[in-house]
Amino acid sequence: MALALRCALALALLCHGVIAGSPGPMADAAPRKLHGRFLHITDIHPDQYYKAHSSTDEDGACHRGKGPAGVYGAETSDCDSPFSLVNATFDWIADNLKDEIDFIVWTGDSARHDRDEKLPRSADQVLGTNTWIADKFADVFADKDDRMAIPVVPNFGNNDILPHNILLPGPNKWLQHYTHIWRRFIPEEQRHSFEFGGWFHVEVIPNKLAVFSLNTLYFFDRNAGVDGCAVPSEPGYKQMEWLRVQLQIMRERGMKAILTGHVPPARTESKKLWDETCWQRYSLWMQQFRDVVVVGLYGHMNIDHFLIHDNHEIDISALSGASGIATREAMDDELTIQSATDYLMELRGDWAKLTPPAHTGKPKSEKSRKGGRKGRGKKRKDPWGERYHLSLVSPSVYNISGLENNAVWADALQTTASPAVTEDAPAQKHLSLRHLSAEPDADTVMDLDMDTDTDKDTSDMTTTKKKNKKNKKHRKKPKKPSHDPDLHIPSPPPKTAPPGPAYSPQPLTLTGYTQYFANLTHINNLDLATPSAPPSAPNNPFLSLFAAPSSDADADADADADRHASWLGGLLRWRRGKHGGKKPVVVAPPRPRAFAFEVEYHTAEDRVLRLRDLTANKSGEGEESESESESESDEGEESDDDEDDGVQVREKKGKRKKGGKKRRKQNKAWLHFVRHAFVGTLEKDELKKFLAGSAGHSYLINTNFISHLPSHPSAILQQTQPQIDPNPMFPALRLPHGVLRRRLRRRRMATLLLLLVLPLALLLLPPYLIYKPPSPLLRYLSHRWTDVLFRVWLPRTKPLVALTIDDAPSQHTAAILAALAAAGARATFFVIGAQVPGREAVLRDMVRAGHELANHGMRDEPARVLGSAELAAQMRQVQGLIDAAYRDEGRVPPGGAGRRDLYYRPGSGFFSDRIRGVARALGYRLVLGSIYPHDAQIGYAWLNARHVLSMLSPGGIIICHDRRSWTEPMLRKVLPEMTRRGYKAVTVSELLDEVTG
Repeated sequence: MALALRCALALALLCHGVIAGSPGPMADAAPRKLHGRFLHITDIHPDQYYKAHSSTDEDGACHRGKGPAGVYGAETSDCDSPFSLVNATFDWIADNLKDEIDFIVWTGDSARHDRDEKLPRSADQVLGTNTWIADKFADVFADKDDRMAIPVVPNFGNNDILPHNILLPGPNKWLQHYTHIWRRFIPEEQRHSFEFGGWFHVEVIPNKLAVFSLNTLYFFDRNAGVDGCAVPSEPGYKQMEWLRVQLQIMRERGMKAILTGHVPPARTESKKLWDETCWQRYSLWMQQFRDVVVVGLYGHMNIDHFLIHDNHEIDISALSGASGIATREAMDDELTIQSATDYLMELRGDWAKLTPPAHTGKPKSEKSRKGGRKGRGKKRKDPWGERYHLSLVSPSVYNISGLENNAVWADALQTTASPAVTEDAPAQKHLSLRHLSAEPDADTVMDLDMDTDTDKDTSDMTTTKKKNKKNKKHRKKPKKPSHDPDLHIPSPPPKTAPPGPAYSPQPLTLTGYTQYFANLTHINNLDLATPSAPPSAPNNPFLSLFAAPSSDADADADADADRHASWLGGLLRWRRGKHGGKKPVVVAPPRPRAFAFEVEYHTAEDRVLRLRDLTANKSGEGEESESESESESDEGEESDDDEDDGVQVREKKGKRKKGGKKRRKQNKAWLHFVRHAFVGTLEKDELKKFLAGSAGHSYLINTNFISHLPSHPSAILQQTQPQIDPNPMFPALRLPHGVLRRRLRRRRMATLLLLLVLPLALLLLPPYLIYKPPSPLLRYLSHRWTDVLFRVWLPRTKPLVALTIDDAPSQHTAAILAALAAAGARATFFVIGAQVPGREAVLRDMVRAGHELANHGMRDEPARVLGSAELAAQMRQVQGLIDAAYRDEGRVPPGGAGRRDLYYRPGSGFFSDRIRGVARALGYRLVLGSIYPHDAQIGYAWLNARHVLSMLSPGGIIICHDRRSWTEPMLRKVLPEMTRRGYKAVTVSELLDEVTG
């Protein structure tokens, strides 16, 4: 859910610059001055099909039907953003922010989601909305000559390409298109390199600050088109090397850098968004260049929060993709309330393990000076918190003290496109900001970097020996593998260098951010009511098992908790929003109120956060500093967060534990953080889940159950006493009255019948889902394993279906080829190597007829029983036979001439992470399918044909088998009927070409 624009349009404005000049005009009048503010916009997701007053249910998707969709959006629902919201937002920016910001960070996802199966996305739509948004920026910030007054730094989002998440290595057509779309934003001298990989940087303050646009899709774990950052041939590795070189240049020029991207480097104990090798390399870069990098800015997750990265988790051996790395699952593409709960609770658990940095200033009171924890007065080895670095997931304000008269981006653009490095550049002006009392002694040097604290060769990652035995016991010093020539570890800052702007207040330090939101419930001004009759059930019986209730009044708390706890319900549930199921009372022309953004919170003015700036030292103080600041507030002063009291964990009377007050304050600060993370859209019941993770569900059930019991104990006894039967052996089978006994008998029979039917349904459901998998299940499988092809989603205007035939060649292949030729169809044959000897001519006939050959192993056996070495050897052997058939016909073999058409189908159709890894290493993509009549076991041609025709849909992949006599008659029934319905049978490569080009 693009929460940022649908319910709040999270405009992250860094509006706390220390010195701000007066606003300047856009064109050639007075020169523009720095203001110490920049704007962060992310996850716009414009939807050209959005209709006001349409349904927010899954079938409607704000595209059709009648429902609570407002003029400016359907807040808290899964619907995307209407064009009216985007237009109003840019108008508001032009009226309120245009002359008060220095640059804009635009972190991608400017196309709608591909959630409506009735309206599949196309490349023209994705590129069209991105072009429209880019032109909107130009309309607001460009002059009459189409020159930008301030720089805009865009990023790729995972929905800005097709298929979403998948971006192949460049150069490719998507990078070429975006080179043109972002021509106003990418420096001219970097456009050629952008076409190569999609990364670039802009000096938003010439010779002072550069903003790097990272192509995080090459780091994204769900991008099946690439494979991490360990191998030099991968674009992720090349981008990391480019970043390393550029950051070193920034250091030599005395400049600072802000890193931006779409997918953040989020990583918890069990979940991740980036490939592990990319995360390790990125974390090492951030640690070694901590004097250069200010912060990382990202989007994608639709949760306004920050990430604290600990350099103690850097493992040098993992940079090369070595085995033994802790396995983490990929996070969901779009976080639901349940998955967001799990993620944030794991994030809180990780933060609880971090060591708070030392307080660099004086204690706030005599009490805190004397009554602190043991050893508080001792010197810390890390007074600036340089062990950590921050990433902000959506928003921020930077300090421009001493830079007020610096040249701005537009001025530098007129003089030179690439400023030269000046040897006599002025030194940094923040040495006086370091408190001498906080300086570490020479003999207690921090072991942070890995710690490359030598003035000699730092590439060997040697460290000074620690005297602290406890620290030495708990962690080992990672060392650079001597056998890896592809690992180039950058040098850390010199020991005498002051801390960077991410750790000490100085020019370009982030000083805070303001979160803006638009109250769409108020602005849309809809008069809604719950219909008396519930809406009809979903057409799909599989979905109806997990459909949301028809109205809020019909759903009790127990059912709601069960839906949240069900993994399948969380997988398939469409979020209808807070007004889901309601309809306008009077269908009339919309009457929205005036559109405007409001301030959700400001970090410096927030009464719980009270952050003076966004350095790692301040952010690392966490809940402890928040609790201390709370205790110092006046007793009689009203808190803005009193409403949180209703969701705190209650303690039993007379059993208040020591430290309970501090724990309640920490819970209050945590819930305050969570409420802002979702921009105030969560209700109290939903906030409860974030106190104890999964225990939050049982807490919901228990409190609601208690609320239905009589308030007085005697009333409970009076209600339950008549139901007690005097027979102690069968208290539930006998009642004093015949009517009650008959009623109980009927209920007992119904219960027994249900107990008989339910196991039968549970037994039949898995085979049914395997035999006729529903579309939601296929979507989940495709999102879960993005490198495995189950099917593709095409619009109905492209009725193409891939036909695949396993176990070729055989004595029945000639008849199958004749059936295909009669229908003008092409297919992909998956070849078993042991069946080729003596049938080489049959393979050549397949190639000559325009069919495609793919790999099915040497023998007809389950691939999972083979070892990795044996599996790889079989795949190579079969591929040799396939290549020979192509060469004999004068054709380019699969995988040749830069083609990516190597396909492998594992024996028996079962795969594992090991099989996927072997296939990926050899350049193969696993291909399964979506339409499988199980003809390997079912020998009835009419039944198999009926199954195939019942499952036809554009983009499907049919699986059938050679070496069976009933396959040829099945095809002669299926192919003509497909032609009559307008479908065309093609190869797997031809099907993928319709999507990827």
